[in-house]
Amino acid sequence: MSTRSPKVRARDHRRKDRRLTILANTIEARFPGVQVVVDPYESWGNSAVRWRVSVLRCRRRDLEEVSRFASQLGVNVFERHLPFVTNTFEDRDTALYLDRRRREARAARMASRLRRGTA
Repeated sequence: MSTRSPKVRARDHRRKDRRLTILANTIEARFPGVQVVVDPYESWGNSAVRWRVSVLRCRRRDLEEVSRFASQLGVNVFERHLPFVTNTFEDRDTALYLDRRRREARAARMASRLRRGTA
């Protein structure tokens, strides 16, 4: 398995908020080998939560530490309310996550082609 997936990186939303870029880059620097992906998140109970920060390829022994680090860093960067939730994934779960993302992207492309009538 490669260390980075360019297709996932291309769909990353971290550039929409400079603070998310700082958060993601700091997590990746603190935990070498992990990959941070930022996606929009629809929160049913809390409209202030707008992003899902997924930390991929975590070592099992680092899962809790990565989650705590991301939360504390989020408090430091965003000051009051965290506009994100954090998910951490080990290698096996990362593979499932990436597979789901590929299927979603494929389905979106097919739906787009059907709308254009080119399928």
